[in-house]
Amino acid sequence: MFFARNGGLPSTPSLHRKTRHRFTGHFAVPCGMTKPREKLSNEAVHDRRTALVRDMVAKESAALDARTAKLRALRLEKEAAEKAAAPATPVKKPKKR
Repeated sequence: MFFARNGGLPSTPSLHRKTRHRFTGHFAVPCGMTKPREKLSNEAVHDRRTALVRDMVAKESAALDARTAKLRALRLEKEAAEKAAAPATPVKKPKKR
């Protein structure tokens, strides 16, 4: 446990710095990472970002298509109800002179 120099509340070491273990001399792994990060090439980073953007666009497109289908079904249902409620004989328009 780490204590403040003024004898106050215990403090924790900052996680963004590497801290050495007291006995083994190995660096502690911050934030619960179990293995060191691998360095990716620029192409690999580009490919990952591209795939991420494609997935996001596909999800948004699927959501938009679902919403469009739902609204179309509601519109067709409303038109069918209006057509059924319309009078059987058409109303004649007055002739223009």
